[in-house]
Amino acid sequence: MSESEPGKLTQDEVYDLLSNPRRRFIISHLRGREGPVGLIELAKTVAAWENRTTVEEVTDQQEKRVYVSLYQTHIPKLDDAGIIDYDQETGLITLADNVTAL
Repeated sequence: MSESEPGKLTQDEVYDLLSNPRRRFIISHLRGREGPVGLIELAKTVAAWENRTTVEEVTDQQEKRVYVSLYQTHIPKLDDAGIIDYDQETGLITLADNVTAL
């Protein structure tokens, strides 16, 4: 996050966050939801979107590949920027108030 104003993202930070299609999809998907989404459910949804298939037809390999990427890279990056709130104990993800900065 910007060192000048806590909670405010710089233009470069916004561009960096939105540079990845998975992060854009995560934000878009969460905006269309009322409540929190589990990380496993989100991984299946992203895998279905990327492979142009349904959630039911996503293979275990496709889901695992996306899950690892979300868990290790994309979720922490969005969480650190204050765009999402990620509860590691429950695996639930919700949009944070800072999403309006995007």
